[in-house]
Amino acid sequence: MIGIALVYGCILLYEWKYLAARNRRRRTYFVVLGSLAAMFLGFEAIYVFKEKWALVNVVETVFGPIQKLLFMKQ
Repeated sequence: MIGIALVYGCILLYEWKYLAARNRRRRTYFVVLGSLAAMFLGFEAIYVFKEKWALVNVVETVFGPIQKLLFMKQ
């Protein structure tokens, strides 16, 4: 978890310097840093809940009813 935070901290510093060096608008800062924060929180959530949650469960939840409908007709 600390490694994830360090990597995202480095990305944050790089992005901040890039935006400042090119005199970007305030809105661009919000978009870039907001998306970085959302990705960081999502990645941390996946790391914390890796034992309880898996991508397979999401795919089954989304496509399970469709699969049942398709195989009911056969």
